[in-house]
Amino acid sequence: MGLSYWTMANAKGVGAKASRGAKAVVDPLRARLDGETSALAASDVGKVPWMAAERAKHLAGFVAAATRDASELCVVALPDGNVEPWEIAVLPVAIAEAEALGALVQADQVASGAPLSDADAKLLGEVREAQKTVLWAFRRLRYRGQAPKIKELDAIEAGEPGDVGDAHSDSARLIAIADHDEERAWFAALACGEPAALAVLKQHQPGLGELAKRAVGVKAAAARRDQLARVWTVIGRIEQRVRDAADYRYRADPRRAEYKAYQTPTERKRKAERKAERPKKLAAKKAAKAAAEAEKKAARAAKKKG
Repeated sequence: MGLSYWTMANAKGVGAKASRGAKAVVDPLRARLDGETSALAASDVGKVPWMAAERAKHLAGFVAAATRDASELCVVALPDGNVEPWEIAVLPVAIAEAEALGALVQADQVASGAPLSDADAKLLGEVREAQKTVLWAFRRLRYRGQAPKIKELDAIEAGEPGDVGDAHSDSARLIAIADHDEERAWFAALACGEPAALAVLKQHQPGLGELAKRAVGVKAAAARRDQLARVWTVIGRIEQRVRDAADYRYRADPRRAEYKAYQTPTERKRKAERKAERPKKLAAKKAAKAAAEAEKKAARAAKKKG
């Protein structure tokens, strides 16, 4: 047969192999960041912070200060261990990664598609039923008892029924098998709906391809959202450790102000309002105390007269 159509089935579930050419240069800080984000348990992953872009800008000054003061910060004995030089060095890499992922996630939100419509779900169901018909004919008639080819059919049949990408790939392989020169005449003569099933696969293949593209985008978007949350979790942990070290090290030093946490406009507004209200509250408390004392004094005076 030459290059058999059966080799197509072997590709299912097998990732592309890395090139054996020149070795790629690996950035050790990026590798460390990837390791830290991958090591996070799902339960430990926090949320992407509110106003993440503004927070990233604020962190630029924080990182500059930490880089300048690294030799002093890394000797502070924190309860969970000293800040390590790589933590400070990886922050710019992590922030850049968070900004890039944030832009992609925003684009995903704009371009995100809705779940499968009723019509699309019906299309997928028809395709899966047609695939079963074609597979059954090859399994029970043409290749019955031929273990290697049955194994290839098993590889095609594997996969989640609702996976549109898998369904699209399966249809392509089955169409190639049924249309092969050695199978075409035999398949066309089948009398239990097989030729009609093949026609369904061919008819729906373009539409299924569009659904598959959409599904790939949705999966990628979910992965990006998860990675963005993981990167911000790592940033938040390192930021807090560095701030704890700075709070101790620079208790009476003006440099301490460079390590303040970011505050959203709402937080700043509330803080300013609390500051403005503080004198009023103190004055009201003082007035209430004076009134209470006056009332007691008046009560004592009235008691003496009585």
